[in-house]
Amino acid sequence: LFSLLIFNVSINPQSKLKSKISNGLTALYNFNFKTAEKTFDEIIKIDPENPAGYHYKSISSLWFYLDSKSDYDLENFYAYSDTAIEKAEIFLDKDSSDVFVLYILGSVYANRTFAFTRDENYFDAVFAASKFYSYFNDLLNIDSLYYDAYMGKGLYTFAISQAHKTWWWA
Repeated sequence: LFSLLIFNVSINPQSKLKSKISNGLTALYNFNFKTAEKTFDEIIKIDPENPAGYHYKSISSLWFYLDSKSDYDLENFYAYSDTAIEKAEIFLDKDSSDVFVLYILGSVYANRTFAFTRDENYFDAVFAASKFYSYFNDLLNIDSLYYDAYMGKGLYTFAISQAHKTWWWA
């Protein structure tokens, strides 16, 4: 009974986190930005050391920036994504095989690639693209069935194929 209780306590928070992330993403994808922001704020409040809340919260700022090129939205995006990177690197120092954290890092750098490109900061975009591709490769070396990482690698391949020939060296 004791081991069952410990097993349930250790698994249950992770499933609650995934459920909250799913709810927040559903709101975000339905353009219900206030509900999404509230949900991601709850995730940050529940576990401020987890990079997930910061990463997912950064996405709406990125979307607003991609549409408007507002410096305010870009700075918000960078602030939340920087925090997500810092928190994720701390997690990886403890467990370098945490596939969810590798996915978060790959996703953060993919989004930074989009932001840098929109901001016409191509050197940083190339650097971020190589980072997100590397994190997704690391993830797939650990768990080849983590299908979301394949989408990231596919986006990378597509983006590279669309790059101007002067940037192929990168």
